[in-house]
Amino acid sequence: MPLYPGGGPCFGLGLWNSIAETMVVEIGMLLIGVALYMSGTRARDRIGSYAFAAYVLLLLFLFVADRFSPPPQNMTEVASAGAAFSAILLPWAWWFDRHRTIRSEIASDIKTQEKTTQTKSPFDASERAWLKIRCVKRRW
Repeated sequence: MPLYPGGGPCFGLGLWNSIAETMVVEIGMLLIGVALYMSGTRARDRIGSYAFAAYVLLLLFLFVADRFSPPPQNMTEVASAGAAFSAILLPWAWWFDRHRTIRSEIASDIKTQEKTTQTKSPFDASERAWLKIRCVKRRW
């Protein structure tokens, strides 16, 4: 890739020269992102599992289909497709994310703390509520 318009030295991996190499790298990056998201969240119900899986599969399908489809006729096609997919994919992501919860060491710390303190000397209700509020604030 040229460093500036009009020429100059080229930098980069040259992946745009090979569709297969580009797809391997970009699908790999997508899968790394999916793995990071899955390691940071967990499904609360079936919607959190199946809607997320369907979303990822649709993204993979659209990515592969885009590589083998003809170029658009004009910019209006690009804009309308972008608007349509944004109108569908963004609310879909919001929907399944609402059915997932954060995997947090803080949450497990609260449970561990409650178990150990209940066996030794239990917290009263106000101290236990304060511990939960403090840990929730740390999460944000």
